[in-house]
Amino acid sequence: MGKSTLTREMRREQNQLAELATAEMLTIFGSLNFKNIDVSAPGFIEASVSVAERYHNEATYLGADMYLSMRSQAGVAGRFDVVSPGLDSVQLRKDLVYLAPISAKKLMSQGQRIPDTARTVFTLTSGRVTKTVLDGSRQTIEASTVADSQAVAYARQTSAGACDFCVLMAENTYKHAEDALYSSGTRKRAKKPQAAGSKYHDHCRCTVVTLFNNEMPQRWHDKQEFREAWFDATNQGIDPHEFIEKTGKGKAYLDGFN
Repeated sequence: MGKSTLTREMRREQNQLAELATAEMLTIFGSLNFKNIDVSAPGFIEASVSVAERYHNEATYLGADMYLSMRSQAGVAGRFDVVSPGLDSVQLRKDLVYLAPISAKKLMSQGQRIPDTARTVFTLTSGRVTKTVLDGSRQTIEASTVADSQAVAYARQTSAGACDFCVLMAENTYKHAEDALYSSGTRKRAKKPQAAGSKYHDHCRCTVVTLFNNEMPQRWHDKQEFREAWFDATNQGIDPHEFIEKTGKGKAYLDGFN
């Protein structure tokens, strides 16, 4: 399995976890009684945290497996212990208190009907839960990249037609990898592997891939041309590994993307 194929598989499995979590959120959402929101909210929140914890664990295993697979595909030898940050369930509970009972009471006090309020609250709570779920894989890859001496940087991978925020955050991670590529001297590793694009919004489906020392594209004489090509690939939803695989010297890359 090639590196770009591996990344597509990771995206597919991540999306599947998000869809399963959303389906379970829809099932438990019926326990939220908007006419008695203060009484019903605690049980809904605990059930939501349980969904998030379960699928976050699965996403963490996915991220760990994918990280080691990317490392192996890049030809990196030796043992590495994947770093997997845990889920902050305390913060998630606080978020859900605000997104469920507090938001519901605010909307209804402003005259919004219960069916409309319910739709809004479901969008808010399911979005936060799915973000938390997918952070399991994303944060595992990010933290492992920072800890791995053979990794250059991680890059955020959007889908085609991604929102402006995700494109901007992805470009930040690409700039970081680019800085490592064009760094002076013999240093092959970025000084700060943690890139500036590690923030994700609710419902975000972005993935993260790691770039290793021996798979960075060759340094181009025209850095700006390289940057424009890489950002253009980002906006098209092209996987960073696929970009690297297709990138040649000079302007040959244009044939691969146009």
